[in-house]
Amino acid sequence: MTSMISASPVTSNYLLTGNMITLKERIQIDANNIANGATTSFKQDIPVVKGQPVPVGMGGIFFATDGGTFRDTTPGVPRITENPLDVALASSGYLSVQGPNGQAYTRDGQFSINADTGNLVTLQGMPVLDEGGGEIPIESEITIAIDGTITDSEKNFVAKLGVFDFEDEQIMMKIGDNLYETEQEPIPSERPQVLQGYIEGSNVSTALAMVDLQSALAAYQQEAALMRENNESELESISLLVAM
Repeated sequence: MTSMISASPVTSNYLLTGNMITLKERIQIDANNIANGATTSFKQDIPVVKGQPVPVGMGGIFFATDGGTFRDTTPGVPRITENPLDVALASSGYLSVQGPNGQAYTRDGQFSINADTGNLVTLQGMPVLDEGGGEIPIESEITIAIDGTITDSEKNFVAKLGVFDFEDEQIMMKIGDNLYETEQEPIPSERPQVLQGYIEGSNVSTALAMVDLQSALAAYQQEAALMRENNESELESISLLVAM
């Protein structure tokens, strides 16, 4: 009984639909990763697939369902810019900035100096914050040490970049412009590795993402073809019943 039901076109289409929805999500994630292959500090998303049990007859079957995404937090390769205001984190952690809704965090260290305030800001003009949450004034050429300490041309202390870790990076919410927000308590990084004159590259392997995208597209097309065959078979069965 179970095998007959599980082999029917209706049940088969039900399973195929679940698979196709999951494949569509995978295709969209791959496409977004590829589009951000050159985006500073971008972290690729990895689709998670779950098997959903469905009772059929006296037994059961499984079909694929979208299980969300997992963010790959592996650091991207640092790329030299020779701009003394640029920094890359070669360690874990996030730089602290003043975001649109309060304190936010980023690994995008493409910084500049605000012409009006003289303070260090992101490319979007958001203030970069020190370890205590204050803005950072820049009045001369600066040197940024590996631990994030900023000194001026006279070797005087200016500030120390706020670099923080979090207990669970997966629940940090993307808000655009390479920024994250979280309700978690920031933990000062014990051993930050701040590289002056560098920016962090994307951690996307464009070649691997393209292979996965092509694989997902081929699987989607195959599932669609099977569904068409099932629909044709069902129509033939209906026609025979009507003819009788």
